Amino acid sequence: MAEEFTRAVVNALATHLLSGVSGVAAVYKEWPDKNQALLFPSISLLSQEPRFKRCAPYMHSQGVLIPGTATSLNTYVIGHYDVPVQVDIWARNKPERATILDRFIQVVQPIALKGLCLQLTDYHNVWTAFSMLGYRWIDDEKAPSTQEWRATIQMEVNCKALRTTTEYVITNEPELVFTTPNEIIP
Repeated sequence: MAEEFTRAVVNALATHLLSGVSGVAAVYKEWPDKNQALLFPSISLLSQEPRFKRCAPYMHSQGVLIPGTATSLNTYVIGHYDVPVQVDIWARNKPERATILDRFIQVVQPIALKGLCLQLTDYHNVWTAFSMLGYRWIDDEKAPSTQEWRATIQMEVNCKALRTTTEYVITNEPELVFTTPNEIIP
């Protein structure tokens, strides 16, 4: 359940960043391997362990009746997920890194929408909020020699935790017959 959710979060964010941040050559959905040749500038996404907060279950959506079984697939909200996501911007030099970071912030924190919300098509089409918590420059002694300048951004994703169950459905309404007496006896 949590793995399906985190994969859907990374896929939705990767698609949004690839189409929204101009000038990015690639968006990687995992941490790059040591021997992998990166395209510059690029972005990598790394989801961390989700935190789960439970709540009293309530129905999110009721499915259609499965023919011949008198059952339906119903989806319930059983809690709430908070997932930390690390975003890394990889660039050839410091000016390119700063430019891509500025474009990233404009896409992730739009003023008109008061934040970023994406629909997770791989996870029950539920809407999810993405919040940027902060960023830092990774300027170490290896960066000039490898020509890889990096910025790390911390984000948090908030979403409903959903579970689907098969339940019986009343298909025929019972025929209730009420009779009223013609006269009231004292």
